[in-house]
Amino acid sequence: MKSNSTLVALKTRVPVIAILLLVAMTAFAQAPVYRFQSPSLISGSDRNVGAKYRFSNVTTGVDALVTILSMSSGISLQNIDRTTDGYAEAFQPEYRINSGRTGYIDFRIDFVNHGTSTLLAQPMVDASGLDIDGSTSGTRTLMEMNTIDMGGGVCTFNTASSHITVSKTGTAYTAQNITGYLYGALVDTAASEVMFTVSAPNVSSFTYRVGASSTLTSNSTRYASLYFKKFLYPDNSILAGPALQSFSGVAANQQTQLQWMLYADNDAVSVTLEKGTSPRSFVSVAEFWVNMEGNSQRDFRYTDRESAEVVYYRLAIRHQDGKLQYSNVLSFRQQAGAHQQLHVFPTQVTDALTMQYTSVKPQTGRFEVIDYSGRVVMSQSVKLLAGQNNIRIQNLDGLPAGLYISALRLPESVSSARISKQ
Repeated sequence: MKSNSTLVALKTRVPVIAILLLVAMTAFAQAPVYRFQSPSLISGSDRNVGAKYRFSNVTTGVDALVTILSMSSGISLQNIDRTTDGYAEAFQPEYRINSGRTGYIDFRIDFVNHGTSTLLAQPMVDASGLDIDGSTSGTRTLMEMNTIDMGGGVCTFNTASSHITVSKTGTAYTAQNITGYLYGALVDTAASEVMFTVSAPNVSSFTYRVGASSTLTSNSTRYASLYFKKFLYPDNSILAGPALQSFSGVAANQQTQLQWMLYADNDAVSVTLEKGTSPRSFVSVAEFWVNMEGNSQRDFRYTDRESAEVVYYRLAIRHQDGKLQYSNVLSFRQQAGAHQQLHVFPTQVTDALTMQYTSVKPQTGRFEVIDYSGRVVMSQSVKLLAGQNNIRIQNLDGLPAGLYISALRLPESVSSARISKQ
């Protein structure tokens, strides 16, 4: 999907037995590289909801039927399969996202016997979302997202250096760009920082969502790239269950104050604070040992007095089984006269988001989520310090899917930003 995408690491627990079963099946069924080329419209209106396309012989004796299931406002499909660049064998829907909007398009992909509409289960399917990056203009950004739902399976991605967050809701895996960084001019399978792969056995149908969230002042044309191939990623082990309850911070006076909390029943053995001046790479700055020799500490604070114009932080939590869990990424700009404007990321929300706000003084406010009828559906008290605050807002998974307004209400002002609940 060149025109941008990004990734960051946040993994979901997968039972060991599921992994063993997947490995066992893979030993007997190696997934082919399905080739999506030369689509033909077989029903519906081209590029509109309900349109169905046939990609013939994606592998020997197998066709793929692609149906446009839904399309949100603020986005339009320009081309069902872009071929001027990217990968000819990949499925590459091209879309236009309007300025200041969040939008998505849902596709269903059915594998069928050649020349028919009879579903044909595939022993193994590997599908990789490529080039999930973004675009930046001043303080405004565009950030892409992909969702793959095969009804289960395993998701792998780069956790050593990435520009996306990957989360799981039900059986669907979503990769959300969080940096707005344009990762090269063309789609590249070497750009593991903006890729993820979902692998599952016995797949006859699955859904694929593409979209973006833009605060840019002009409309943008983008395209996604779904490549049916499995890739190896740096540090792609599947994480254990979540241990982190919250991670937030504030930047002021050329230093950054960070704080985080672990759940009471966590199985962590260590927490490493990592820092970077680029969202592409991090280095360790401090390590904290937990749940050892009677140590049950859950609350942590750290002050970083080495400032930079732009700095990023994340936590790497090591579990008892040796696997890692990465936190949300906090970003700070050490700039004088920063705008008092609410920023939230990701804007495509599943269960949590991070709000960013620069406050001129310590104060208490309320973070609210408001539906389009004007009803407040979620409200949480937040304490701000003087400087740039990054605060994690959780427990959003109960909200119905749709578009919302997030608002920060302070005694003297109200700031807002649009979000989309997946």
